[in-house]
Amino acid sequence: MATQTEHSLQWYDYLVFGLVLAFSGGVGIFFAFRARRNTSQEEYLLASKQLTVGPIALSLLASFISAITLLGTPSEIYVYGTQYVWIGVSYFFVILAANEVFIPVFHRLRVNTSYQYLRLRFHKCVQIAGSISFCVQMVLYMGIVIYAPSLALSQVTGFNVWIAVASIGLVATFYTSIGGIKAVVWTDVFQIVMMLTGLVATLIRGIMVVGGFAAMWEKADQGRRIEFFNLSLDPTERHTVWTQIVANTFVWLSIYGINQTMVQRCLSLSSLRQIKIAYWINMPGLFLLMLTCSICGMTIFAAYGTCDPLLSGRITANDQLMPLFVMDYLHSFPPLPGIFVASVFSGALSTVSSGMNSLASVTVNDILDRALINYTEKKKTILCKIIAAVYGLTSLGFAVLASVMGPVLQAALGIFGMVGGPLLGVFTLGMFFRVANWKGAAAGHLVSQIFVFWIGFGYYVHGVQAPTKPMYTYNCTSDPEAGLNSSSTVGATTATSPATTAVPSEPYILPAYKVSYTWYAMYGWLTAILVGLVVSLLTRDKEAEKNIPRDYFTPMVRHFMKPTPEDIQRQMSQQKEQQELEFDKAVSILKQDRENNGKYEFEMAPAELPSQSATAETTNGWNSRL
Repeated sequence: MATQTEHSLQWYDYLVFGLVLAFSGGVGIFFAFRARRNTSQEEYLLASKQLTVGPIALSLLASFISAITLLGTPSEIYVYGTQYVWIGVSYFFVILAANEVFIPVFHRLRVNTSYQYLRLRFHKCVQIAGSISFCVQMVLYMGIVIYAPSLALSQVTGFNVWIAVASIGLVATFYTSIGGIKAVVWTDVFQIVMMLTGLVATLIRGIMVVGGFAAMWEKADQGRRIEFFNLSLDPTERHTVWTQIVANTFVWLSIYGINQTMVQRCLSLSSLRQIKIAYWINMPGLFLLMLTCSICGMTIFAAYGTCDPLLSGRITANDQLMPLFVMDYLHSFPPLPGIFVASVFSGALSTVSSGMNSLASVTVNDILDRALINYTEKKKTILCKIIAAVYGLTSLGFAVLASVMGPVLQAALGIFGMVGGPLLGVFTLGMFFRVANWKGAAAGHLVSQIFVFWIGFGYYVHGVQAPTKPMYTYNCTSDPEAGLNSSSTVGATTATSPATTAVPSEPYILPAYKVSYTWYAMYGWLTAILVGLVVSLLTRDKEAEKNIPRDYFTPMVRHFMKPTPEDIQRQMSQQKEQQELEFDKAVSILKQDRENNGKYEFEMAPAELPSQSATAETTNGWNSRL
């Protein structure tokens, strides 16, 4: 069924969209040119740990606040009501736990990927399993990110779906593969600005259209969209206060705590303090974006509450509500429709590029590391670029799977819950329990993954649907704005209003399949820990436990442990490395000073310079370095 809209994108809208793509590609070319002399893998994947807090904080925000959020959250509020906004409370616990539990361990061990921790703490096979799980998760997620917004925009604006899919996939592949992490981060900064611009413009115009914030709230309340205190403990309830605060803490912690896409940005900062600041800066931005999208959903209901676009045949899926609203009510304010389209594509680009870069890092450092042991840094960097490009092109193929995944927001969070929950459990097992061994970690991951996949795929196979809020079609007109200005009250007439959507009438559905998708991550986390501990206790080696380095545990656990000889050796090695870095920095400063003055003789004793204890260089040795 074609979407019924009288408006379409104009040339200036396409121009805005084209400029966004061109700028993103240009950033990749710029950083590829700047890094032409530094071909190291660390520069390509971690920017030599020289990035700053501001860009990283915005990049973190852009990575998972994507087109799915821009389209899915307003649809969620429109269809199911405002119970969803309690998820904002979970963000505080997510950032707190990530900063104090997981990130300090990765930073202390100086790993390149979060999954390298699993090899250090457990075994190579546990690392490979975690890395493969991450790769599958991200490829599926990238497919949703590419296809869902492309389809939604194409059916409302007339933008060709395959051109949209190709534009996102190819542009993201281009600038990510040639520019590396710096291109990803700085395009994220630009793209988050575009997302905010499109979202705020839509919200302001929308509230004006419906008669102000008070009128919007009143219509949403009349339409039974305002709901905040569902305290039900029934796990089959789709959204309650507990699912949004408790269950979603585990979903988002599996992203912010251990997901390589996030961890890689953290590791590109030079200090743990910078990482924590970037995360705390990210939290209010995450909350405000979610809240803005939610208010947009209420505004859309205030506009279409008396004539539901899906029931009236104007759209074919609820994820098209936001684009339809933009085309109906922002078309007279050029180029706002173009800015909105650009913001949606910016959200998709930021997520896909982040995923490609992290996938390349995991593949090279975790899966192929032994096979590449004799490769030079230059060859490894070239391989990273090729692998990033391959993943980008592969995600285009997986994009078609998104058509059977249901509402995009639920599909995305469901995937992260099913894959991220078990992995979060394995990391928790390693960082909190000394008794945990690789056999327990492997068994816990496997059993937990099978368990949540069984529940999740059963949910989709049986087509389980949660009850929606009531929809109305009693005041449909050919002109949406005319219907909006009529005197009808939302919910006043129910003759043509369908009853709340009922659960499909099947003979019997296993109760486990009805469990809310939000609980997948927590169930996976808990199963991995319980199974891991049981197997570890059955295969326990007390002597091996005594030699597990203290650095492998989270700070709150490490505080009560005595350092092992390996801990002391690693600490001394890190101190020596830091001293050598300071020494090299001092030499670099002196060399620069010599070049600037044309003539310079080093006469200061080495003992008067920093880090002198790390080296036995004499004055002549310093002059030879200069």
